[in-house]
Amino acid sequence: MSRSKRAEARRRRPAWWNRAWGLLVVPLAVMAGAAGIVVLVTVPDSVNEVRAFRSARPCTFPAAVAADCLRTYPATVRGTAVENQGRSQLYLLKLDGPPPIPAELDMDDEVPLLKHLRKGDHVTVTVWRDYAPAVTKDGVTQESTDTPEGWPEFQTAFALDLLTVGGYGGFAGTTAVRHARRRSLPDWVALWGRWTMGALLVSVPAGIIGYETGTGPVVVALLWLALLPAVWLVVKRRERHDSGRHSRRPAPSRAADTGTWPRYLANWWRSVTNAFWALDRVLGGQRRPTRFQKWVGRHPTKAGLSVGTPAALFYVLFFVMLSDEAELEDILVATLFGLSLGLIFGLTAASERLRQRRLKRLGIWDGS
Repeated sequence: MSRSKRAEARRRRPAWWNRAWGLLVVPLAVMAGAAGIVVLVTVPDSVNEVRAFRSARPCTFPAAVAADCLRTYPATVRGTAVENQGRSQLYLLKLDGPPPIPAELDMDDEVPLLKHLRKGDHVTVTVWRDYAPAVTKDGVTQESTDTPEGWPEFQTAFALDLLTVGGYGGFAGTTAVRHARRRSLPDWVALWGRWTMGALLVSVPAGIIGYETGTGPVVVALLWLALLPAVWLVVKRRERHDSGRHSRRPAPSRAADTGTWPRYLANWWRSVTNAFWALDRVLGGQRRPTRFQKWVGRHPTKAGLSVGTPAALFYVLFFVMLSDEAELEDILVATLFGLSLGLIFGLTAASERLRQRRLKRLGIWDGS
């Protein structure tokens, strides 16, 4: 091959590569955006479920089978798992009983009832729909974490993430196809990519604040929108800082191409990290972690699996019961949706672990 043909091949390589990955990203972005719309549409149903749960009252006998009230069922304690020392914290109640009594129930704490229960004790489990929100023995009642509380807030944050990813993916893919013949994509593609990463990060504290305050998904969306300008300011500030006083960049050369991407990735990761810690500090990220946050930070994999696996199984069973002949596509969509929830929660738990390690390095928290 002559020198001119080799040069022509090098010029054509970026063109087909940019066009190929652009055409691949655009359909995935459309799927992410459509999934975000579907999740967002189901938020009102979750809100209605939470309202129904909060307004539910004990059943009056005789109660109708379809009555939406708090029912009580007898159950036998099969065992307890209490770990609150060292790096492991677990408060689990194991039960034996007729449906809909769950086999295991997370109590979130050992007081006032869990630490007094022994194998073979008879308890009364309060059940609402598919949830078991409380356990009672000898007049002492302890609430569990098996409630619909908080689901609309995290569902809203997840839908906003999907819409953001879909919007940026469509924008980046279309830009790659339109500028396929250029050696590199325009700088504003990377700039909006950093903003997208920041938007995904701020959805986590928005969902947590909405859940902790009980203000609902509307406040989660408004808080997320209010944080977006701050993310943009941080991204623009990092962009100006990286460019320095001489913002005009020299023309790219073949000798400098080998180090362009490593430097870009290093600067991108540094910008994302700095933006995350800046927002974390503003939102009170330097506070000492709670007991639940300690457990999540110490066991991010367990936290992700505890959310993803039940969610995947739940949605698979939901599609199976919804239609007499459930298609394979419905089961795959339900499984992927549940596992994506587990992935998001696992990544959130991993970020909590990083926050706790940073608190130790700063001397704010001793790890106890």
